[in-house]
Amino acid sequence: MTDFERWLSGQRLGDAKMSSVLKAQLEKFLFEGPLNPFPILEEIRLLEGIDEETSRTGPSREFAIGPLAGLMYKHFVNARFIAKNVQSHWTDKKLLKMMGGKVSQAGPVDDDAERAWKLAGEIAREYVLGAYGKREKSHSLTGEWLIYKRLGSTNYYLTCAGHDEDQQEIHGRILRGAAADFPELELS
Repeated sequence: MTDFERWLSGQRLGDAKMSSVLKAQLEKFLFEGPLNPFPILEEIRLLEGIDEETSRTGPSREFAIGPLAGLMYKHFVNARFIAKNVQSHWTDKKLLKMMGGKVSQAGPVDDDAERAWKLAGEIAREYVLGAYGKREKSHSLTGEWLIYKRLGSTNYYLTCAGHDEDQQEIHGRILRGAAADFPELELS
């Protein structure tokens, strides 16, 4: 058993079925980056019913069209998605309302550099932490995909993928690796 296999066996995943492709990705993430594997494992534990917490992202969805049609995906969040989640929260109207409220609350700061910096800090804090916290509370954080197939009551975890990846390439990766791991899924 490798160090990675020992590590993975200690992650409270129950009988979760993971493809060799996903295991290789997790190993790379653990030792080299660029993603943190723990949020991925957290979503697997939630999908498997091992953890009773609620996901910070939305519910699983099925790919409806294209080469991944019939497969499920679940978002997982990593630090590199903070900016995307913050940007997704703010519309121009919401941002102007928040900034206007902060400026009104602070009052004039014309010749008071200390108050101006404090106001700038409050706006920045609300822009980032406020937006992220609201998306987390509403379980609407976004991130990359954990792709899996459900057969009966069993989930087969196939790969992780990014929104910017070509779905045909993702499908090819699944066929090259995960299809051999789980022939019962009849992936094509």
